[in-house]
Amino acid sequence: MKRIRAIAFKQKTTTLYCFTMSAMELEPLCYVVAATRDEKKGLQRVTEPSRLHEIADYLNSGERAILPNNIILNLTPAVTIEDEGDGLVTLVFPESEGDFAFVVDGQHGCSPSRMSTVN
Repeated sequence: MKRIRAIAFKQKTTTLYCFTMSAMELEPLCYVVAATRDEKKGLQRVTEPSRLHEIADYLNSGERAILPNNIILNLTPAVTIEDEGDGLVTLVFPESEGDFAFVVDGQHGCSPSRMSTVN
């Protein structure tokens, strides 16, 4: 089980949750649908390892190198929400690994091993 504290807020009739999580924590919990050369319907482009190396080199280049990357997820019904009051909630992932969060944007939050292609 993985528990993450978040801030809850509404946009129209939808409740959104804002939280921080390291890529190492997030990767085992999410999945993406990648587009390929043959299948264009995927929401995300296929992760390019060379691009990931460029990003890593940049981040390792100095103390001031940061990458404030927002990743937009659609949580599956398996993730439960515990209301803590005052706009705070706890997101409860039933296990520490699984397909619990679909990556809508920001595919570099998940590794290629967690990608699936559209059939």
